[in-house]
Amino acid sequence: MPFTTLIIASELRLHLEDPDWAVVDCRFSLDDPNYVLLDARSAPRFRGEVEPIDSVARHVPGAPSVPCEGNVSPDGKFLPPGILCRRFDKFIKSVPTENVICYCGSGVTAAHNLFTIAYAGLGMGRLYAGSWSDWITDSTRPIAKGTE
Repeated sequence: MPFTTLIIASELRLHLEDPDWAVVDCRFSLDDPNYVLLDARSAPRFRGEVEPIDSVARHVPGAPSVPCEGNVSPDGKFLPPGILCRRFDKFIKSVPTENVICYCGSGVTAAHNLFTIAYAGLGMGRLYAGSWSDWITDSTRPIAKGTE
């Protein structure tokens, strides 16, 4: 069964009871301690020093920088699960893994972090598929620069 991204609320209501549709609500408050948002982009993109794709360079406030390139060794192989578990555990802490939401520029490197979290034995997190490219489309959403 293919996955479909729902955009229009009226169409979403038509499928809430449809067993062939998976509907996941990832809305949460940025300061809710029961959730954690992880940024998978490179450190310079996170800090807002460079932005090769989007019109705004920065990050979502409160999201720590967890670049996906830190999941692999210099030869491109995944680090051992124990090392990866410790790497992500310091960001996830006591938050249930299903409340860990990864984002990046458009969802690609965030998916790498999600796979890594599962590979490390921590469970399955969630993907903010729109990621930074979506976040910045709403001028009312807060943004942060630097390491804040």
